[in-house]
Amino acid sequence: MALRAHRLSADADAAFLSEHRVDPVAGRAFEPGDVAVVCAACGTAMLAETWAVLGGAHCGQTETADRLTGGVAAPARSLSPTTHTARRPRPVLLAAVGIVTLASVAALSVWLGREAGPP
Repeated sequence: MALRAHRLSADADAAFLSEHRVDPVAGRAFEPGDVAVVCAACGTAMLAETWAVLGGAHCGQTETADRLTGGVAAPARSLSPTTHTARRPRPVLLAAVGIVTLASVAALSVWLGREAGPP
């Protein structure tokens, strides 16, 4: 499916711009002249560059909304970076954090054991 992007206009998209929405990855507010893309699944508005960085997909799909309605992407909502990345934790990442934590505790225990033991 072709990418459907929307160049934001100060006049035509005033309602959208007045909401001071922030791109979930770039972390900056949309401005007139920006090229916005809207995820067709969840309505998240993002810069076209962000869509590209995300591999041309969001919510496990590649569809983008076909238009802006009344200056606001329909159905539009903007997610904060924290909410946007609030996906299920990756098992590999959790395992790595667990291993590092256990190794740190073990090393600390050994170090404390040497200090407390007989000389």
